[in-house]
Amino acid sequence: MKWRILVAGMMVLPVLFSCGEYKEYTEPDQAVAKKDYPIPPEYQEEYQALTKKVEHYHAGTLPTFDETHARAHSRIGFILFKAGDLQKARENLDRSINMDANIPETHLYLGEVLEALGNHEEAIKEYEAALKLDPSLAEAHQYLSTSYEQMGYHDQAVEEQKRYEAAKASGN
Repeated sequence: MKWRILVAGMMVLPVLFSCGEYKEYTEPDQAVAKKDYPIPPEYQEEYQALTKKVEHYHAGTLPTFDETHARAHSRIGFILFKAGDLQKARENLDRSINMDANIPETHLYLGEVLEALGNHEEAIKEYEAALKLDPSLAEAHQYLSTSYEQMGYHDQAVEEQKRYEAAKASGN
């Protein structure tokens, strides 16, 4: 683990570095450390296309709202999650759910973000919401099993793992 000293205003803050690259600030008026979240190469093209579509929608240059706008925010949230930007991922996933709460993958992705943030109880709710919309969604069973195990619900974890294996065997 590395330690750095960051200057924020008139205070000197020790910051623990456990992963990622942070910029070191020496000017008292500069902001606290900022982390860059590069989009993984395999998602760059899709991310650019989706963000362009979302920008047009929010700028009012697309004529009407449809389900694809909610799906675009959902997918952007997923890509940002893969990039490690959990806060922006959550913002996009929340926006997607506010637009259309009936997209199971959005609940699945939000569950993953919440899990990464250590909020297992909320992650479980999102995985359950995904499964309520699509009971055959294999990944939701798998992630729900993991969350149950993290919470100490071993019996439920075993049951969800069985459901995951059954869903995988049926091709879902």
